[in-house]
Amino acid sequence: MASKIIGFDEIKENKGNVIWRAALAEFVGNLLLNLFGCATVVLSFAPLETALTFGFMIYLLVQTLGHVSGGHFNPAVSIAMFATCNIGLIKLAIYIAAQCAGAIAGSAILKLLAPGNYEGNYGNTVVNEELINVWQAIAYEFFLGFILVFVVFGFCDPDRPETNYTGSLAVGISIAVGHIAFIDVTGSSMNPARSLGSAMISNGWKDHYVFWVGPIAGAVVAALLYRWIFAQRDLGYQSVPSDEQPHGADKKQTA
Repeated sequence: MASKIIGFDEIKENKGNVIWRAALAEFVGNLLLNLFGCATVVLSFAPLETALTFGFMIYLLVQTLGHVSGGHFNPAVSIAMFATCNIGLIKLAIYIAAQCAGAIAGSAILKLLAPGNYEGNYGNTVVNEELINVWQAIAYEFFLGFILVFVVFGFCDPDRPETNYTGSLAVGISIAVGHIAFIDVTGSSMNPARSLGSAMISNGWKDHYVFWVGPIAGAVVAALLYRWIFAQRDLGYQSVPSDEQPHGADKKQTA
């Protein structure tokens, strides 16, 4: 049991350098997410455009790299997968490190490419203290993490193979909806790594913990709720079919 939680067997069972390809996929995914998503904030800051950019970007990333890593691209999603015994502690640590490094790299590239007269915060998520307090901000981010992971687990349910082709779109839509609803109060982080990248580059750390505590708590609650209440059978599953399984196959976690 302890070995399964830590994940030694999970890493050993990966063929060759699969775990490192997966980590690289998570790095690249978060790099592109922060680069393109936050570029919309830097260059236009139209809330609807920002929402669609983040939503479509996740859809594209899951379609492109999901079969390599499971398509987490978010520490909250990875922690939810760990909480439901779908990944081990070692893979969790590797994924979160890759996600955070990728987000920082994406924001750093954006800073290099930003117009010379730009004086903003590079898309850093902040609490709008004119409208809400910190506790309300945590609650908003809780529900953002909740809806994202709730959709992810519904997409990954092995009893619903028909979602193989539409699930990634649903995940992207959940992110777009979250931005449209709450962008004016918290910036709609949903993703601790995404917020970390922007905070690091802009040196803006005020209430930064909100964007870790809220999404992670919501993600874990959603994962446990779906796993133990709504799932039709007690099977593990990952974010998208693995690279060893064709689309339409059972998405049972093999590790």
